[in-house]
Amino acid sequence: MSRSVLPPTLAPTRHWPFGGSTCEQWLRCPGWYATTRKAETIVTKAMEDGTANHAICHEYAIGSRKAEDVPLWLLPLANAWKSVVDVRLGWRIEVPCELLKDTAGTTLDAVWYDELTDTLHVADLKTGDMPVQAFQNDQLLFGAVAYCVANDIGPSAFQLTIVHYDEVEGAKVRQWAPTVGEVDLFQQESFDSIQSNKVNMTSTLDNTLPGDHCGFCKGRDVCRSHHKKLAEVIAVATPVGMSLRDLPDVKDVAGALTPAQMAQVLDAKSYVTKLFTAIEKRALACGGVPGWSVGATKPHDQWKLPVKDTIAALEELGIDAVDVITPAAARKALAKVHGKAVASAAVSRLSEKPEGTPKLVSDSGSED
Repeated sequence: MSRSVLPPTLAPTRHWPFGGSTCEQWLRCPGWYATTRKAETIVTKAMEDGTANHAICHEYAIGSRKAEDVPLWLLPLANAWKSVVDVRLGWRIEVPCELLKDTAGTTLDAVWYDELTDTLHVADLKTGDMPVQAFQNDQLLFGAVAYCVANDIGPSAFQLTIVHYDEVEGAKVRQWAPTVGEVDLFQQESFDSIQSNKVNMTSTLDNTLPGDHCGFCKGRDVCRSHHKKLAEVIAVATPVGMSLRDLPDVKDVAGALTPAQMAQVLDAKSYVTKLFTAIEKRALACGGVPGWSVGATKPHDQWKLPVKDTIAALEELGIDAVDVITPAAARKALAKVHGKAVASAAVSRLSEKPEGTPKLVSDSGSED
């Protein structure tokens, strides 16, 4: 049976109130929809970069983009993605699946239903810095459930895959084969959670349940549980009448806390860390906040030329460029052969420094 592959640039884009990327949140918080439906939509540069990198890898996988047209730093991830989602087998890219009409659904990065073995394969591409596991991955499970419902199938086996790039270990392929029972249970939990959220969406905002799932919840600005938790954290270490900026040295604060208070602070560590990350993203999207300005990171050099031309140019200089991924690595290898001055000049001709990504910088000169 012939299967068409839709280029990612032409794939239809669908958005559902309950989607795959947010299922970890609405699965565990019955008041999730009541908060997020009031929140503003923020699009960061990291989100835009992720979309662009997904498109490059998708185009490379379906053959509409050549290796020399893939940025050298992204090529290992693109190769891993292409090796997993082999379109010759029947893999489809960017496939929208609706679980409940106009309510719940997701767009799968890649999916293949192998009729011969009655196995559903779902793969998700991660281009960010945070490692993601396939085992008990809610987004993958939700994608599998949505595909089965949308296509009215009941596979006897499932293979769920995450493809991610780790700067230390390189491209990683992580897989998990949940049982039919695990998928069926997740489907029931999904329907129950969606129904619970829909019932509570017009009620008060007191139904939220804070936890690790809060991470990137866009409803945190109106979430009473978040506000209460933040107040508790600040109250532990902030003397009455003082702001966070007026706090004494952290060593003095730590020394004044009782064991019970220290336990409270330690219990809040995960929440506060995620809160800082969320606030930084929102502040960047707003163009800065009082006391902080928007600066830029200092990115690493990137190659100017396509992959093939870069490798050829480096090999002409006398080094094996196959394993040289970054300009910094090339500069180090060249220096052993030609010396630092020649190496720096050669790499400078072949590379360029891209613009930095936005970051918050304290007006006081400290980022802490």
